[in-house]
Amino acid sequence: MPGPPQKPDSQRRRRNLPLGGSFTYLPASGRKGKPPPWPLPTPTARELDVWRRLWRLPQAVAWEPMGYFGGLARYVRLSVLAETKPTGVLLSEARQEADRWGLSPLSAQRLRWQIVALEPQESSDVVDIRHRLRAREKES
Repeated sequence: MPGPPQKPDSQRRRRNLPLGGSFTYLPASGRKGKPPPWPLPTPTARELDVWRRLWRLPQAVAWEPMGYFGGLARYVRLSVLAETKPTGVLLSEARQEADRWGLSPLSAQRLRWQIVALEPQESSDVVDIRHRLRAREKES
């Protein structure tokens, strides 16, 4: 093949990663505490409900330090309006706003947010492998 030889692995780097290239880890349990006050005038009951629900999401941990709550409130208002009057323009705009706030898996990945369980999880469905191995040894 024409062209220069490939670089050794130690010299390769991905150019499409943002500076730093690391993820921001968000707790799967979500944000704790009360949501910030609604920043826009005259909210509806549905807007306040959606606002409270959004502030319990893992993404809210990343939003809080930004302190820019007006944009998120406008997304809430737009998405509630799209629920009642689902025109193509409103639905498209609401989807784009949701992506800007990291509310879809793809947009969270683009923002380099990773949702992780920070607490050890116990489940009664998990079978300890040692029990399975002992049972298999007894069968043999």
